[in-house]
Amino acid sequence: MAQVIAYGYFDTKIKGVTFDDPLTGKNRQEIIKKHVKPGTTVTFAAEPDNPVDGQEPQEEPPESLFRIEDVGVEQESGGVTLRVSTVSIVPFEDMPPDFRGNEFVTDSNYWADVETVLALKAHLTNGTDQTISVYPDQGTIVVGNQQRGSSVWLSEAVGGDIYSGVEMAGMVLFGLKNPVDVSAIKSIRYIVGAPLDEEWEDMGPGFDLTIPLE
Repeated sequence: MAQVIAYGYFDTKIKGVTFDDPLTGKNRQEIIKKHVKPGTTVTFAAEPDNPVDGQEPQEEPPESLFRIEDVGVEQESGGVTLRVSTVSIVPFEDMPPDFRGNEFVTDSNYWADVETVLALKAHLTNGTDQTISVYPDQGTIVVGNQQRGSSVWLSEAVGGDIYSGVEMAGMVLFGLKNPVDVSAIKSIRYIVGAPLDEEWEDMGPGFDLTIPLE
């Protein structure tokens, strides 16, 4: 499944060396991101082909980026907790070229005519003593008068069959067909189906989180 790691301003791009490795010919960013948890900041020692202090100038997020950190909205159902920590909203045209040119974007009907990209950082905890099934990465959002399911192929894997005691987190990505005026919208809804037990029975109600944008 494709990841959002290298595609935007959602605090998931690994910082550091991005030059091609002289031995393998592969981009070091591509090598590193397979072995480092998204969101981790990696600082490298200076090398002859690397900028001073091992860090290259980082691309600044666009002024159009809207982000709320430490949202802290959570809900529990049947011993399973879903929490949202960060909301990011940015016009599609202001996303980096490597996102807009990605094959999962250019070849997908989902992204046709999308005007706005919205990302939620979702955290999932299975506090039960059994394996459960739940799919925050297949959730739905309501923003103003728009309703949209997630982009499964470009979201990070947050969900599936989750063993007892497991905690996981990742970005869930949505493409909205219309622009979003964040000054006119007070909140968004994030809706996820109920967690299922090992017999595929609902363990409680579905998740329905209201996330403030103020």
